[in-house]
Amino acid sequence: MGSRMCRVSSVLSALLAVLWSFAVTGEPAAPDLAQYHHTAWSPQHGAPADIWALTQGHDGYLWLGTGHGLYRFDGVRFSAVSPAAGEQAQTNNITALYTARDGAIWIGYYLGGVSVLRTGRFTHYGAADGAPAGMVMGFAEDGAGRLWAASYDALSRLDGNRWLRVGDDWGYPATRADFVVADAAGALWVASPQRVHVLRPGAARFEDTGEAVAAIASLMPDRTDTMWVSDSRYGTRRLGGATRMPLPQPFLHLAWMRFDDDGRLWGTDRATGGLIRARTTSTAPLAPADVEAKIGEADGLASDHAIPLYRDAEGNFWVGTNLGLSRFRYNNVRAFPDGRFVQRFGYALTWSPALGVLASVDRTLHAIDGNGARALATLPQRIAALAPRRDGTVWALAGNSIYRVDDGRFEALPPAPAAGDFALLAPMADGGLVALHDALGLLRYDGAAWTRLGEGRIEPGASALLAASDGTVWLGYPNGSVAAWKDDRRTTHDLRAYTGVVGVLHESTAGLIVGGERGVAAIRDGRAHAVRIDDAARLRGITGIADETNGDLWLSGIAGVVRLRANQLDAARLGADAPVDARVFDAADGLPGVALQSAAANTAVRDGAGRLWLATNHGLAVVDPAKLHTNPVPPPIEILGIRGGADAFTPRDGVALPQGTSDLRIDYTALSLGNPDRVRFRYRLVGLDERWQEAGNRREAFYTNIPPGSYAFEVQAANDAGVWNTTGARLAFSITPRFTETRWFVALTALGVVAMLLVFYLRRVRLAADKVRVRLEERHLERERIARELHDTLLQSVHGLVLRFQAVANRLSDGDPARAALESALDRADGVIAEGRDRVRALRASQAHAMLALPEAFAALGAELAECTHVEFRVVVEGRMPELDRALRDEIYCIGREMLTNAFRHSEATRIEVEISRTRRHLRLRFRDNGRGIAEDVLQQGRAGHWGLAGMQERAQAIAAQFRLWSGAGRGTEAELVVPLIRGSLRERLRRALQEWRSAHEH
Repeated sequence: MGSRMCRVSSVLSALLAVLWSFAVTGEPAAPDLAQYHHTAWSPQHGAPADIWALTQGHDGYLWLGTGHGLYRFDGVRFSAVSPAAGEQAQTNNITALYTARDGAIWIGYYLGGVSVLRTGRFTHYGAADGAPAGMVMGFAEDGAGRLWAASYDALSRLDGNRWLRVGDDWGYPATRADFVVADAAGALWVASPQRVHVLRPGAARFEDTGEAVAAIASLMPDRTDTMWVSDSRYGTRRLGGATRMPLPQPFLHLAWMRFDDDGRLWGTDRATGGLIRARTTSTAPLAPADVEAKIGEADGLASDHAIPLYRDAEGNFWVGTNLGLSRFRYNNVRAFPDGRFVQRFGYALTWSPALGVLASVDRTLHAIDGNGARALATLPQRIAALAPRRDGTVWALAGNSIYRVDDGRFEALPPAPAAGDFALLAPMADGGLVALHDALGLLRYDGAAWTRLGEGRIEPGASALLAASDGTVWLGYPNGSVAAWKDDRRTTHDLRAYTGVVGVLHESTAGLIVGGERGVAAIRDGRAHAVRIDDAARLRGITGIADETNGDLWLSGIAGVVRLRANQLDAARLGADAPVDARVFDAADGLPGVALQSAAANTAVRDGAGRLWLATNHGLAVVDPAKLHTNPVPPPIEILGIRGGADAFTPRDGVALPQGTSDLRIDYTALSLGNPDRVRFRYRLVGLDERWQEAGNRREAFYTNIPPGSYAFEVQAANDAGVWNTTGARLAFSITPRFTETRWFVALTALGVVAMLLVFYLRRVRLAADKVRVRLEERHLERERIARELHDTLLQSVHGLVLRFQAVANRLSDGDPARAALESALDRADGVIAEGRDRVRALRASQAHAMLALPEAFAALGAELAECTHVEFRVVVEGRMPELDRALRDEIYCIGREMLTNAFRHSEATRIEVEISRTRRHLRLRFRDNGRGIAEDVLQQGRAGHWGLAGMQERAQAIAAQFRLWSGAGRGTEAELVVPLIRGSLRERLRRALQEWRSAHEH
């Protein structure tokens, strides 16, 4: 609902002036109601009518008892609270509300009966439970925790689940009770139609205080626990104090009383209506002179018919009427009650140690004291800027001239050395004056004449001027630059990114503070940095800067006044990029306008008492930093609802949202009743957000495209004073996934995809293996054909030729040289035939043992090679041999055959051994002999013209195997072949075989 739906009213300006007794010396008098910001809600703004009772729950809500039911208010929205079926009372006409120590809300009715609201459920007590039958006036708990009720037909006490009537057994003589209240010590005070009675802590009987009252009296202890009483016959007074005789029309019969921090009495007037505030220094009944202020419907109160008055935990006063609700919140900023300072052309403001606060109204210079604004002098032209001196004189810039004002008299200073106008002026620490001339730049006045600074190197057109305590003269320009002039040296700083148009310069303990249209910057030790706060818009249009003695800064701008702590400014200077925590004061705190934007000088000054004076476009305002009202209560937070799509759900922990929910809206609130518009929120969705989301004062969180899963929504809030509730509120919930969004579905889908890829892969491997197998079989067949052709044709033909030549040789005599040549040629031909047979045997060897396993094949090969030798040969097998692809088996066999053939032919060994072992991933073959070994150079480079070693290495690489050889003269030879059996190796082997086949096919 907020301020847009509220009727905001201040007390009449006449009341502002009546009790305005601020002075630049001395203490201010007691603040009147004008120092309270008044907001009223009518039924047109959503507030209920006919409000008879008020209380604040432990949850922070303001609870309203009305003639038509129970309501609660969070400072923004009103909502009706209705009992569930079976929990209703006989009537909805509520006359009493009370918050018990356990947090329960007790409710009393006009027609009798009592209800209690505890943890969201109503329990009703009727006549059968002993509840009062007459109108219930109020409740109270004594020091022992007993609950009492005052009603028109009895004083009652709750005993377990029954209400008991209190009478002679407790020493209470009356048949009704008009008011009941407990003091801080735990004593229970009751007003009967004739007397006031008290039940002391630990006592079993009431005692008569001797205080006579008339019917419908009210009671309330003040801050010193002194009891006050008010009735229609004797008026309003301290209980036991001085009395007066009854008057025909006694003054001030208050329905409800409350006391503020100053000890003043607030009350709703039964006799004449409205709200009063009165001093309580007199021991006699209050008289008209004691009333400081009164406010009624004509002054903005919701209605003159006001009964309940309540002070909440934050110090705000609430008034219930028959036409709505009113709130009074303490204002930290007070407007100076003089309409002359609200003018179209602005005015100048400064502070003089000798004269106090000075402000101009058009051409007249005023000194402000406890009696208001006193005229000091009237100049020929409108005053634009002021510069005070310690001796009590004041320099004033008016029109084109600068004047010296002293004791009501004024005289113009000598004109500048050249034609032109003065634009800015500032006092110097040595008593002189510095001014900016639009033609000559900076000029200094020493009391007798003008001298030029900078010899023309100071550009005119500056928008701000400051003479610092160390003699440095600072100039700020509309282009965002700042220039410093000292000891004939000039330095500049470019602050365009920080401030924009420079509006004000101020010297503080944090350095030079520069305020501008777009922000604030600080310059210290020759370095500039931006001053940032969470709400950057609050630092727009800064034209006034003042500081406290502790270094805290006050910045007055277009969005109000901002207070920055000195220690946080130091942290920002040292490089902390986090925004400075700021407190903001604006219209909600009593500020009568915004900072003047056309002033030629600083629009904020501090007086000798430490108060801050602000020049706004709606008059002067003053803040006393030493007497700021601070709200220390962290705001309670409640999550109101969660909506998924178009469906709303009860915000209980663990709630499960249905399938298909992807868009969320979560409603929440924080209970800071005094200034709910200033409450700041931050939230995060655990499981989605990595950091807190700043929400400002928005009370809703929106999320879209939320995947299914478990989440927890967390929200924290800070009140208007920046006090955070870091515990916050938390709501755990989950979004039920569709089957297609479950992990099972993802797993099954992934498994199906993997299965399809595996089937496709195996098919591809099978096709590739088949192609390789076919190609290898073709090669084997081709080798067999070549072997047959060599044996049956070439070798037979060569053998026939040898026989023919042998026959020829036999015919020649033994000593014939021709026969010797033929015999030599025939010997060479026998060698060719032997070599040809070896080649044929090699071509057919791969098929010789094709049907045998590797151990049997090597055993057969070794037996063949060992014929006619004395070599001991054996094959050792460890583990179960794997089933090998034929191509892989042939490659292994060829490597082993080469190794064994070399061993039998060249090693001169007596023992040769083959060891075959199998692990889960490898097949390992070792070939050993105890022969003469291989020479080191042959082992490294191979034998010239022989390719056995190189061939074995190439075959091993083709099947992705490792082949290693160890040998040495006299140490024998050992070779190891490690063949991988894993699928990756098979795939690589097949890939290479396929590439080889394709290459051979292409050629």
